[in-house]
Amino acid sequence: MMNKIVQLTLALVLAGSIGVYASDNHFDFANIGIGARPSAMGKSFTAIANDSSAIFWNPAGLARLNEIDASLMIFSAFETNYKSAQIAAPFMGFTVGFGYIGANVDGALSSSFNNATGLVVPSGSTFGYQGNALYLSLAKALNSNFSVGVTSKYISERLDTSTGSGYGLDVGALYTMYPVTIGLNIQNLISPAINWDTPSRSVDTIPLTIRGGVAVALLDNTFILSVDGDYRKNRPSPFQYHIGGEYWLYSFLPFRAGIDYGRITLGTGIRLQNFVVDFAWSAPDVTGLYEDAFRVSFGYSVPVDVPMPPVAPTEPVAAVQPEPIVVTPTIIEAPVVTPSVVIEDQPIKVATVSESIPATPAPVTEPTPAPSIVAEPLSVSVTASDAPNGMVTHYVLKGGKSDAEYVVGVYVRDAYGMKVKDLVAEKIMPAGDYQVNWDLTSTTKKKVQDDEYLIRVVVSSAEGSFVNVVKVLIRNGRLMQ
Repeated sequence: MMNKIVQLTLALVLAGSIGVYASDNHFDFANIGIGARPSAMGKSFTAIANDSSAIFWNPAGLARLNEIDASLMIFSAFETNYKSAQIAAPFMGFTVGFGYIGANVDGALSSSFNNATGLVVPSGSTFGYQGNALYLSLAKALNSNFSVGVTSKYISERLDTSTGSGYGLDVGALYTMYPVTIGLNIQNLISPAINWDTPSRSVDTIPLTIRGGVAVALLDNTFILSVDGDYRKNRPSPFQYHIGGEYWLYSFLPFRAGIDYGRITLGTGIRLQNFVVDFAWSAPDVTGLYEDAFRVSFGYSVPVDVPMPPVAPTEPVAAVQPEPIVVTPTIIEAPVVTPSVVIEDQPIKVATVSESIPATPAPVTEPTPAPSIVAEPLSVSVTASDAPNGMVTHYVLKGGKSDAEYVVGVYVRDAYGMKVKDLVAEKIMPAGDYQVNWDLTSTTKKKVQDDEYLIRVVVSSAEGSFVNVVKVLIRNGRLMQ
């Protein structure tokens, strides 16, 4: 235990170098990461980030969210208490995220460096350390495959009685071509310059870190394999690798494992509807500086209604009408002239299209009003249910005119309104009860990724246009009830 405290103190003194000289590789507490799930996967999360922890791992991943997602993590390692909290939600076509990462050490032994002997000598006194980082992220899906994001951050630190603070900026991008996703996160593109309030006014900076990763979804999305690499100068090993895997035995029970630059990581979790708890364990490293660590994080998500985009030009609009259309007989105010056709010199009366032929015709000068057609207003209802090989959409056209026909379209869109697949494209059918199967593939016949989707049923006729939408959630290649 004492050895760990001395090692930590030495790291703080040499890396922070408060009041002695400026450093561009000081103790960056935030690099510990957030979330037990990424930690259990060896921190190979750049291409996977799809929850509120993406504010750190890759802000572009926030664009995948179609719900309000919040999470909290707490753990202790090498005498340091870590905590993080974040929340993200869709907002006006974007996704906005807020986050906090904190670390504190109390009662660390103070040491001094003897220039004559070259040794670090404990002074017998103690000091404390407190680090805080606030994050504000913004992400946008440019299309169904590509998204970008940016994170601004404010970092403040307190070492004994000295304090310093600075601002930084991260940018990220994600590209998905199912089943492969590629992620890039450039951290400290604008490097936080920690300006200390010491007499020397020293400045510490956090170097640029470039993270890249590839993730592949296998076995009908029940298994995810990811590989990350990150580069940061001015550390003993500038390039580090991360490998991780996640397997969902059931839709509520995952198992995870990884390698975090030589350290073995393991983890699991449990998901109950909107609530999730994740656990992670990291083995000690070969140097002995890092002890084994246990992490736990809690998450909660609340689905939200994403505003529907305008109907695409390829979808039917109110003006679309099938041919022929049954219409109400036209009433002619002026007298109707009845033409005659002569066959073998015998006149035969022929009815016009605007004239009915009742048993007793009404006087031409006082036409009989057209009979009113009493019909229940058309209603459109949509439901979805799980099926062995996909999902079944049930839609009911109820009411309307008994002899009318309707132009019906059933369209699958992602949460951003982008086209996924057309299940029914402008098909003419009468009112009734129908169902159509979706095999969870896109127009390219590839399986869609786990996400939220919108099933739009659009009905057009002379009565007007009707739209109903059902939101479905796909997890592990199955519809979540």
